[in-house]
Amino acid sequence: MGVKRSLQSAGLSLGVLANILVVLATATDFWSRFSDGHNGLWRMCRKNSCTKASCETMLAVTAACVVLAAGSGLVATVLGVRVLHASLNGNLIPPRGRNACLVFFLSALLLLTGMVGYTARDVWKLDSFFSWSYFTAWLALPFSILAGSKAQGEILTSFQPPEGPPGLPSSPSSQRPAVPSPPLSSCSRDSKVTQPCRTMDSQSPSF
Repeated sequence: MGVKRSLQSAGLSLGVLANILVVLATATDFWSRFSDGHNGLWRMCRKNSCTKASCETMLAVTAACVVLAAGSGLVATVLGVRVLHASLNGNLIPPRGRNACLVFFLSALLLLTGMVGYTARDVWKLDSFFSWSYFTAWLALPFSILAGSKAQGEILTSFQPPEGPPGLPSSPSSQRPAVPSPPLSSCSRDSKVTQPCRTMDSQSPSF
């Protein structure tokens, strides 16, 4: 019970931390820097003025994936809170923990897709370099994976094989009564000996 609750608490804590990092990276405009400013997923800032980011396909895909990752992480965190609350009350439902695990992994997959897309977009630009918002989003990725792994470990720890209804034997073969074997006579051990024995019995005088 202590190991299961520790895994639940660790997975939930890592999930909350991953959500904070994803939201922070999404809301800030320091994904990349260049000589006279910086930009993010939504705005581009030059000196003291900020304008809307350019409509690029890869940038839009990155923004969509990161937003979906943040939403999935929030859903997984809510599921994790419900699992922990049910565990404290002694009413743990295994499918609920499995759903939290899958949603955490989905969040990590969406975040990975968005980060790979943004990296492929800006990695070849010589006049810009990645900034702290970009690295914050990358930092949230292992936390999301670890949160799903902790949730999966909690499922494996809480799994117990189903037991049969009360009153039924665990193994029918173990409760079978022993059938006594018929006594063997010396005359029935061999088919060749059986007939002479009967003959001798029939020829024995009666008193």
